[in-house]
Amino acid sequence: MALFSLNICGIHSKINLQSDPGFYNKIKERYQRFLSDLDKINIDLSIRTSSYCNSNIVPSITGHNKRLLVKGEGFECRLSRKNGLWCGKGIVEENIYNFDTLLRLLFSQLLILESGFLIHACAVRYKNRGYLFPGASGSGKTTLAKKAPYSDLLSDELVAIRIQNKKVYIISTPFWGEFQKPGQPISSQLQGIFFLAKNKYDDRKKMLKEIPPLQAIRRLLKLTLFFGNQNKDIQKLLWLISRILLKIPFYQIFLKKNTPYQIIMKKVIQNGNE
Repeated sequence: MALFSLNICGIHSKINLQSDPGFYNKIKERYQRFLSDLDKINIDLSIRTSSYCNSNIVPSITGHNKRLLVKGEGFECRLSRKNGLWCGKGIVEENIYNFDTLLRLLFSQLLILESGFLIHACAVRYKNRGYLFPGASGSGKTTLAKKAPYSDLLSDELVAIRIQNKKVYIISTPFWGEFQKPGQPISSQLQGIFFLAKNKYDDRKKMLKEIPPLQAIRRLLKLTLFFGNQNKDIQKLLWLISRILLKIPFYQIFLKKNTPYQIIMKKVIQNGNE
């Protein structure tokens, strides 16, 4: 049995893990930079591990403001909220992939309630400003991540966007893709969103192309990690994206594999004014 706390995107979760020490050590290694103290928590969760596998379960989240049921292949978790504190119990197959998937689904829902959401993107902090590069699998997120200094890299896979005090921030997560780094807690005010377009760049094109608002909304929705089924959650997500659209410019970015990182960021900072 192990007791620990994770701070992911400003949401603190206390987890009472009932498993063998070996599995806890894997969790500790993967989320080491997101471990926090137990003094301030938003979630109190007991999780036991099992060798079972409830296969063919489509990932889903049911419930909304007071009760949540998070289900997927190899895990299930039930939570209820009282006086601002989420409490619950769950079971997960004893492998790090299923544990990580459970956290991804859970935090994708909890962020919606905290004026935020998770999006498939590479994100970097450059000269203390935040830049987001959303893209589907194979679009070049990890390729771009490998160019950036690790100290300024938020993730190559899933990044949180949150509106706080009428400002838009991007926040790192421990949910990484092919880069397979442990992650680090970084946040920065968002300056621009640049959708990755792989293998579409030629020398006759500008590196950046501004995207119309409606197209930008559609692209963000396609790349958002969202499993909720409640109208209120859908309305909240659309509201968040519309607020972001009013504050942040959107572009399509065309990259070559051999384009140096400094050149990319110079163009990004110019916001297409070439």
